[in-house]
Amino acid sequence: RRQRQMCIRDRHRIEVFDRKSIDKILNSEQKELFNNGHRILIITNTVDRAINVYRWLKETLQERKIVLLHGRYAIKDRYFKEERIDETDVLVATQVAEVSLDIDFDLLITEIAPLPALIQRMGRVNRYSLKKVKKPNVWIVCVNDYKPYTSLEVRLTEKLLSEYVEKINKSNEQIYLEILAKYDELLEKAVSEEINKFYSRIYEIITENPLTALKNEEIEIINMLRSRSNEVITLLAVPHTYERKYVELYTKLKNMKTMEKWLRHVKKLKSFFRHYRFMRWGQVCL
Repeated sequence: RRQRQMCIRDRHRIEVFDRKSIDKILNSEQKELFNNGHRILIITNTVDRAINVYRWLKETLQERKIVLLHGRYAIKDRYFKEERIDETDVLVATQVAEVSLDIDFDLLITEIAPLPALIQRMGRVNRYSLKKVKKPNVWIVCVNDYKPYTSLEVRLTEKLLSEYVEKINKSNEQIYLEILAKYDELLEKAVSEEINKFYSRIYEIITENPLTALKNEEIEIINMLRSRSNEVITLLAVPHTYERKYVELYTKLKNMKTMEKWLRHVKKLKSFFRHYRFMRWGQVCL
């Protein structure tokens, strides 16, 4: 049922649920969660999910003190709710609980999020190491929708959590620094690869048909560029007057061997377009 456990000094024992969402956890673990007197912090990645969890808890646990906290509240209302946190049994929150709040709970149930956010959330449990932890007090659950984060960030976090289980079991909180450094390194590499893919896609578009619509009637152009989703895709069209100069610049661009030279030459091409005022660069839609 529970896939992995990892101990972090005396503050935390983490449990990762690979196939259970926060709704399933609350339903299946209701008795264990709410009948032992523990104060519980529940953090979701979106306001809407936080509201849904709060409503379910209010209907199910009518005798318990439950507070909902998220970024849509007006400042006055938010301050009022923050003042009630110390007296609450269950706090349902979003990312607002990651910073600026001096709070301490017995158990954290959190949706998977980028590693830096997860570590911030974990800091709200057994904050001063005053309690000896025998059972998992941090539960990390899966999500069906990665928003507001990217799938890249979340999947990278899942990968690192899995890889570092044994190391975290044998180390103290200093291991966080190593994991965060690894996270930053892998994320930077992955983002760089995505950027290169994007530029490659743009390059493919302009090399496949750089002078689209030079000699076509307007209705023919629209029909030719209309995608299956019925959205018009705007491609580069150069007036015949400037065709020779454009082909010259384009030929040089096509023969560039490195991305650095390619980008530098694109700037020259853009300057040419702006100078003759016959088009606006940036109208290639993917």
